[in-house]
Amino acid sequence: MSGIVIAQLKKLFDYPASSVDEQRKRGFFALFLLVITPTLFFFGVINANAKGMTLEVVITFVSVLFGILQLFALKWVKQLPRLYRAGVTFTLLFLTYILATGGAQGVAFLWYYFHPVAAFFLAGKKEGLFWVAVSLVVAVAFVLLNLGPYTYPSYIGMRFFITYLLVCILAYGLESSRDHFYKQLQTEKAALEQALQQVQTLQGLLPICASCKKIRDDRGYWHQVESYISEHSAVEFSHSICPECRAVLYPARSHRKSGDNPSNI
Repeated sequence: MSGIVIAQLKKLFDYPASSVDEQRKRGFFALFLLVITPTLFFFGVINANAKGMTLEVVITFVSVLFGILQLFALKWVKQLPRLYRAGVTFTLLFLTYILATGGAQGVAFLWYYFHPVAAFFLAGKKEGLFWVAVSLVVAVAFVLLNLGPYTYPSYIGMRFFITYLLVCILAYGLESSRDHFYKQLQTEKAALEQALQQVQTLQGLLPICASCKKIRDDRGYWHQVESYISEHSAVEFSHSICPECRAVLYPARSHRKSGDNPSNI
């Protein structure tokens, strides 16, 4: 079901002449924004009714506005890495604030688990490692060492850090697996395209020498007919002699009866 939703979102937010990987990321990012943005708005309204317009509530509504702007920009921005970096940076700053201040009475750190999944998916393995490393430093500073205004109990800080580290490792493993098989599919696709091109070459016009019957390839080299066709197809040759050539090469044996097999020479 999620695959169908992402496919529809790819069509909605697709940019002309974008690659398959870019379309996939656009669809996922659009789904992420469409889920997270109204959720943040919902919690922002609840907190505003309970606490008033505190700084945490204002930042929450700013995050909602930023998510809406990114959703509209997703259709028109061609340079996806810039858009993703802006989103990951803003999200990390927002998560750092709620982690340092103990948002939602100290349980808002649960939002932090989304960060490594989105970072690796959108930024890839190498850049994703950078963002996840920064988030781990933030987690150590404000949850384990309690350098912010809010103090987390030691057992909560230790459990959060261990589980968050596990999520980071699993997210990296998933992205590594996806990247490996994506590259493998690209290699197989290139091999199939090359094979198709060779088949199309055999179906088209082949320059052939009018004298020696050699065939010229697309690089300008000349090849024997047997070697060229064997190289570009699954055909294997077995040699024999036709009746006309047999009459020239073996005139003494060219008057055999018509029932004889001319290949038995």
